[in-house]
Amino acid sequence: MTQILRMTRRATLTRSLKLAGAGAIAVAATRAGSPQALAQDQQQAGTVLAGLGLPEIDVTISDTGYEGISSDLPAGLYVVKASNSGSNPGFIEFMQLPDGMSLDDLTAMLNGSSTPVSDDLASPEASDAGEQGPPDWYYTTYLAGGAGVAPGSSATFVIDLQPGNYVVWAEDPSAPQTPVALSVTGEAASPTAAMIPPANVQLQEVATADGFMFNIGNAFSEGSQVVKVFNSTDQPHFVEVDKVPDGTTLEDVQALLQGEMSGTPAAGGGLSEQDIQPFYFVGTQSGNTIQWHELSLDAGTYVIACFIGDPTKGGVPHAFEGMVNLFVVGSSGGAATPTS
Repeated sequence: MTQILRMTRRATLTRSLKLAGAGAIAVAATRAGSPQALAQDQQQAGTVLAGLGLPEIDVTISDTGYEGISSDLPAGLYVVKASNSGSNPGFIEFMQLPDGMSLDDLTAMLNGSSTPVSDDLASPEASDAGEQGPPDWYYTTYLAGGAGVAPGSSATFVIDLQPGNYVVWAEDPSAPQTPVALSVTGEAASPTAAMIPPANVQLQEVATADGFMFNIGNAFSEGSQVVKVFNSTDQPHFVEVDKVPDGTTLEDVQALLQGEMSGTPAAGGGLSEQDIQPFYFVGTQSGNTIQWHELSLDAGTYVIACFIGDPTKGGVPHAFEGMVNLFVVGSSGGAATPTS
């Protein structure tokens, strides 16, 4: 391979927009890939998940790597407590490697070096623009989930680690953190009812005739709450949570997305990229998986979206297929009607 595999939020969005004919939308790619405003302090959240009695992975994200990750763990549910001691937003993702691929193989692929892995693992999806998107195996391998964490803050979430060889990384070849190998052994666990976290809100990722959407069950509220994120589709998704000005409507968000897709900003001075403040990030999870996140919300208006490209539709980001929604937290808060 002579090019770097592009598997990042930023590159996926940029590439997908190019395939859609929008050109390079740098500000949109930056928002999706580098949420510098992930400033919400989630330190006060996490007490519910931490009190379940599940085994814990206590990891510190620094500016150069991950501290506290064991090289071997038994399969099962884990509470991950990820704190960021660095000076920039940090991401952590638990991704199972395909059979026959090692961390060294992945690193060689990301660095553009030749590697002895089989062609089906090494060959990325090509585009008319001459860029590389995620390889085919990225859409079928097991992605347990993760989070984005602001500097000086922390995130608490529960993931299900199935048996296999994993890489713990930022899901971004350009990230400064060195990926860590993790071997998960034993039989796939069957969690008991007592082990499954109670959830205040269920966020379900569902397939539609046109693509994908979010279905919000129950209402988000002020303060700390546990959100169950269930991917019931056959493609991976992440959840970018952004805060937008009060009074913003779902139609405003869709108009902004349409402007990005067409390359022509919406007329009338509507919602702009500068109005969107990244708030929280739920890491990528594969189909038929669940992860639980405990987060603290202030009163306000929030947008959720996924920008992973759909390989069945030329790499168009899921958000442009309908995977975007809006909810309001406060005295009149509640879940918006899901988009279709």
